[in-house]
Amino acid sequence: MEGTRNERVVILVLSYIIGFVTAYIAFGLTPLTDSWSIASIPTTNTAAVMNSAPKKVDTRPLVATTKQGLVLIKNNQEIYLSSHVEAGDDTFLDEGYHVKLADYELSPDGEFVYFCEVPAVDADSCRPYLYSIAEDITYPVKIDGERVAFSADGGDVYWGSNGILVVK
Repeated sequence: MEGTRNERVVILVLSYIIGFVTAYIAFGLTPLTDSWSIASIPTTNTAAVMNSAPKKVDTRPLVATTKQGLVLIKNNQEIYLSSHVEAGDDTFLDEGYHVKLADYELSPDGEFVYFCEVPAVDADSCRPYLYSIAEDITYPVKIDGERVAFSADGGDVYWGSNGILVVK
């Protein structure tokens, strides 16, 4: 009975029987009904996205100098307060530009930035300014309504314990 047509039929019938028995064991006598539900799997993993989302932290602003000038960094945004310019000896720069900064400091409450621009290489004074972070406005420092100039060496002004700018 080797290789005959009858042998092939027997093997085919046995294969069908094994298949039906396997289906009967897997699914039982009843066909698939509403009791079976297909689970839907989302294409994105929202749990991982939610856990990795950065927490919004309101951090204290930071004031620093870069090659471009004086910058305020708040909530990962850079705000340039004064731009650094390489100038010749006879050049006198406009407001908002400096050859060097005599002094700069953030107020204790983090609401204001004091800075003093030196407008020329040979200048012996600097122009003081106060930047309001909440209003996004730069004000020139005035005493009795008059603009003032401080020493280009810096150190003429400091923040008092009550948060007020004090002139020495």
